[in-house]
Amino acid sequence: MREIKKVMTVLFYEEKYMKRIRDMFYPAEVVSLSMRDNEGIIEALKTADVAVIFGDPDDRYLQAPNLKWIHCGHAGLNRFAKKEVFEKGLIITSSAGRSAPALAEHIIIFILAHSYRFDRFLEAQRNHVWGFAGMDQLRGACGKTLGILGMGNNGIELAKRAKALDMKVMAFDAKEEKPANVDEFYSSAKGDNIDEILKNCDYLALCLPLTNKTYHLISEREFKLMKPSACIINMARGSIIDEKAMIKALKEGWIDGAGLDVFEEEPLPKDSELWDLPNVFITPHTTPQAPDRTEKVLDILEKNMHSYQNEEPMINQLTEADIFDVVPSVSLEEAYRKYQNSK
Repeated sequence: MREIKKVMTVLFYEEKYMKRIRDMFYPAEVVSLSMRDNEGIIEALKTADVAVIFGDPDDRYLQAPNLKWIHCGHAGLNRFAKKEVFEKGLIITSSAGRSAPALAEHIIIFILAHSYRFDRFLEAQRNHVWGFAGMDQLRGACGKTLGILGMGNNGIELAKRAKALDMKVMAFDAKEEKPANVDEFYSSAKGDNIDEILKNCDYLALCLPLTNKTYHLISEREFKLMKPSACIINMARGSIIDEKAMIKALKEGWIDGAGLDVFEEEPLPKDSELWDLPNVFITPHTTPQAPDRTEKVLDILEKNMHSYQNEEPMINQLTEADIFDVVPSVSLEEAYRKYQNSK
């Protein structure tokens, strides 16, 4: 059994949650630090064998002499998905799934906003106008086809909600077994591709991790396969879409709209054309929290702690298939600083 001697945490959770972390790792020493305490982090990493952090790992963690496992309190690990991690033998796990129900709801909001052209209703309301021309042609989401790329936690929760809206669900994933609430399933393990989904979906939702294989997965070729009435929704990572190709597709009518929470550059630059394109709905890489989000993070952490000690497979573990070295990604802290400076 693996022994855990020292745990360094860089979190900003309430004390009741920090106590749960201390209790679950007992009798190991648990050191809690602020993410701004660079000197303290460097000193603690000299002896820590486990780190539990909120943001992204950086090179300080890669250089830590005794560190064996890092658990991240958020979902995406693409910033640290590089070859050096595997050469060092570091185990890195995430908290993917902590917000899946809320993320699925966010996608449904985009679907309904596009289907109902809700931006135009709001504009009419603000102008004290009773409706707008063409509103009698609107059609609801029921009966339409949703394509989901990626059937992890978010995709599974989305499919459940889409079926509740009486939508047809087409899905693509690396796994072979057809997930629940999916009408048509395509698997890369069986040699399938995403073309049939692109051709037939009214809404395309991206729920994939960003890797070398998914970088710019959706570009000109893929947009040209989609219906002119289709809407693309990205709640995954901005670089899964070729943003320049998407802007061209929207301007030239290859697709009808987009619901975007993530972008290739964040915050989205003020001069981006996406701000002003019709039928484009933008949120700033944020989703309301699920009410039990922190508890879910700690549930995943505790399960992974037992798996780590017993040298068993861990939940949400970074693998070499996740390597992303095409372009540098921006950490949560860097994105937040850019946002503060842009205000």
